[in-house]
Amino acid sequence: AWDPAGRLQEQLLGSHDGKSTLFKRQYQYDTGGQLTDIHDSRRGHLAYQYDPVGRLLQATSRLGVETFAFDPAGNLLDEKTQQMQRPLDQDPKRNRLMDNLLREYAGTHYSYDERGNLMHRLHNGVRAQFTWDLFDRLGSYSDDKLKVEYSYDALGRRLHKHSVAHYWNKPQAGTGWNQLERAKRQRELDCGFTLFGWDGDTLAWESSPPRDEGDTGRTVHYLYEPGSFVPVAQALRKGPVRLHKQPDWSQRSYDFDQDPLWQTHMEPQALDAIAWYQCDHLGTPMELTDHNGAVAWTGQYKAWGEVREERSGWAKQIGLSNPIRFQGQYHDRETGLHYNRYRYYDP
Repeated sequence: AWDPAGRLQEQLLGSHDGKSTLFKRQYQYDTGGQLTDIHDSRRGHLAYQYDPVGRLLQATSRLGVETFAFDPAGNLLDEKTQQMQRPLDQDPKRNRLMDNLLREYAGTHYSYDERGNLMHRLHNGVRAQFTWDLFDRLGSYSDDKLKVEYSYDALGRRLHKHSVAHYWNKPQAGTGWNQLERAKRQRELDCGFTLFGWDGDTLAWESSPPRDEGDTGRTVHYLYEPGSFVPVAQALRKGPVRLHKQPDWSQRSYDFDQDPLWQTHMEPQALDAIAWYQCDHLGTPMELTDHNGAVAWTGQYKAWGEVREERSGWAKQIGLSNPIRFQGQYHDRETGLHYNRYRYYDP
């Protein structure tokens, strides 16, 4: 249900038999049109407070109370470290955001290259390193647990990511033992190769080959509301996409009859699972429901997008998850960042 101004006012999802309610959400706004309250049957009461210019000052939920402060330029400050400054202080505290780059926030330290790209992040004693290509796209990430490499297509869309767990061989243990331990470490950190396919600027599918014996690989297709980044459904199949090697057309004219993509006939393959997105007023996924209408995935968000996830037994068994966050964002579990087509976002 929507109010006269076209704002979402209420959401209600019932079970397929109509005998129970899976969730109910009600939204309230102030006279300026800003969201002030969400009454969620699954997540409880969420409340938001703003300053006179519309910046978020406080968000309250079951995850706790978050408070925020901003500098005159609108940059987010770490309120806990702000101290009273006096005009005659010999060594006044300087704004860490004077160059518009975040240096420290909530105990995490950041450093940048001369182009403003994040180079190092120090969080809870863990140092992470980022490298960027000449187009300011993230090329690699590494920390004390793993390393990830990325590539992009001609339009700048991310084409693949490949993560490898750090492991140091123990020669005295033998080759077989080291191979098993290396594979175990890969599984623990959920490392592997992921290929991405696009429909314009929306992520159409992602696919991963088998990671070890007994694994089948997986391919997930994403469907959206027309002309938007609001997800509607995801369809999962156990198995990777099939790739065809292309001839080198740079030295000769393109020939339709010699293109393997057009000469190969593929039979349609059945899906192993399909799940439906239940999004909030912003188009952010709040739940995924299975073919029976039961909740398979649910997330509770902090104000800037950090999420606490829960999956049903069915979702864990089938391998279903949800990496989509705010509209257009894809969560990378390796870095904790959200890939947003033209940038990376830290929730």
